[in-house]
Amino acid sequence: MATVDELIDKAIGLVHNVLNVSDEDLRTKVIDDIKEINTAYQDVKKIKYTDREKLADALAKEGLIDMFCKVHSAQTADKFFEEPFLTNAKKAKGNMWNLSDASNEVSERIGKSDIYEMLVKNLNAPEFHYSKMKNKDGTENKSLIYSMKADLGIMMNSLRRVPKNKYKFREVKGIEAVVPLIKSTFLIVKTKAIFTLAYAGDPDDTTILKSTSANIEFIIKKILEPAVESETHVGKRYSFSVEEVLESVHLMAMNDDNSLKMVELGILDVVLNVVDDPHKDKELYFALKLVWRLSFAAKNKKILGQSERLFKTLKKLTSKTDLTLENKNAVDGAWMELSDSFKEYLDSKLVKSDLPDKYGVETKMSSAHCMISYSWANQQLALRIKEELRSRNIPVWMDVEKMEGDVLTKMADAVESSFAVIICLSDAYKDSSACRSEASYAYKCKKQLIPVMMEADFAPKGWLGLLVGTSLYYNLFRDSEFDMSIEKIIGFISKESEIKVESASVTNSAPKPASGLELWTNEKTTDWLKNQMNITEVLRPLSNLDGKALKELQYLLKSQPEFTINFIRTELGVKEPIEFLHLLGSLRNL
Repeated sequence: MATVDELIDKAIGLVHNVLNVSDEDLRTKVIDDIKEINTAYQDVKKIKYTDREKLADALAKEGLIDMFCKVHSAQTADKFFEEPFLTNAKKAKGNMWNLSDASNEVSERIGKSDIYEMLVKNLNAPEFHYSKMKNKDGTENKSLIYSMKADLGIMMNSLRRVPKNKYKFREVKGIEAVVPLIKSTFLIVKTKAIFTLAYAGDPDDTTILKSTSANIEFIIKKILEPAVESETHVGKRYSFSVEEVLESVHLMAMNDDNSLKMVELGILDVVLNVVDDPHKDKELYFALKLVWRLSFAAKNKKILGQSERLFKTLKKLTSKTDLTLENKNAVDGAWMELSDSFKEYLDSKLVKSDLPDKYGVETKMSSAHCMISYSWANQQLALRIKEELRSRNIPVWMDVEKMEGDVLTKMADAVESSFAVIICLSDAYKDSSACRSEASYAYKCKKQLIPVMMEADFAPKGWLGLLVGTSLYYNLFRDSEFDMSIEKIIGFISKESEIKVESASVTNSAPKPASGLELWTNEKTTDWLKNQMNITEVLRPLSNLDGKALKELQYLLKSQPEFTINFIRTELGVKEPIEFLHLLGSLRNL
């Protein structure tokens, strides 16, 4: 039997062969090489399941995306279901469906290609209307059903693996193309459409993510429960894994209306069954995150707070020493949101609450610092805010290195000891359970909230919109407004606190980044990195940098050298010593 490396080499050759096939042949002949790519994939999976990612990554770099686009565009939508082209198209879609599930590399390249646009164009064509999944004689249109499942599978996989793809997906009107499929009578198509929208949509857009009770009940009873009850934790009928469903449902629960329906329809016991017997750590992670997410809605707090099973489960988990940090944070987050409800319920039963003391709401008298509450997606800009405030004698608390240990307790201490909390408004902040708990606790402690806008075209909605209300936002995402907005924030802090703020004229301001870099494209930045580091290929995630990101990296190297050196090694993956030194020297001299 061939080795994995031999199968990868064979598959690369097959991709190259298909790239050399004419459009005419794709329309008029069955191209066996397309089918053989899937055979290679299945053989690799049999040898070692995890090596399917190795295969997918290799094919992504050898023209897989171009091959898919070539096959897909060789025929117009009105003739898409004509043989022999249909066979070629189905095999190409099947390959991309599998490989996008296996690889971040494939999924990232999908987001940079025209694939979303092609799939959306087809979904909008009359021939692809969901009503045509049944023929006039009542039989199933199996070719259309498969095409729909494959298209949605490609979309869902690439959006799940690379969340930033949702912006490209929205740009090409992918959401508008998928929404009608929720009406499909084919439940697998309906479910895939719902999950795709969960990854791509704004959770506060009720026209998109708000789902009906019937749809949510179907997902719980027909998709999640059978997967949990299966020995493999993969549903036999619909082939969704427990991990996959929980991740999708967690995203759906970001919409509080969905969250309420889920609890009403009994999702808690199903999720706790996963917590009691997870088949892998990611299942436990998404189950705990879902419990945390469900606990935000006020009505759910009361219902969950009366669940003795949930109380005992969380209490048991708090004493476990082998939980990962992210799982411990989710447990602590659920405790924090539900502690008042648990206490009220247990008091009514005359039972000693035995809850963690730290999750009360008493505020400490000492107010030592200004806290910065932010999403890790906006860390570079948040660090600039911190440096500017500190340079003016304003004490700042900010979690820079990701706290370990009792994270929620440390966060609660930071909130309680603050005289104000800067809320860094962004899409990522709104979607984060940790950020929601942090901001809500600050509000509960009646701290002064200072909302700052971290990205263009973001409007706080849902829970975040209610929290900050009509407060004045300070725009910090544009360099042209940064200094002026910082001065306004400092002026506000000076007025509202007892801090003796130093004037800008007597302080050494933080080093400013070089000018002009923000105009560099991703391609120009990549060329610069190749030249400076003396390398032939720039790999992810370093290859994702553009001029604006490079500018921030240079600024951070000057203002936060220890953090930045660690960031370049761990987050950007530059570990080879000479390449690392070349990059540091080039950034300093840029």
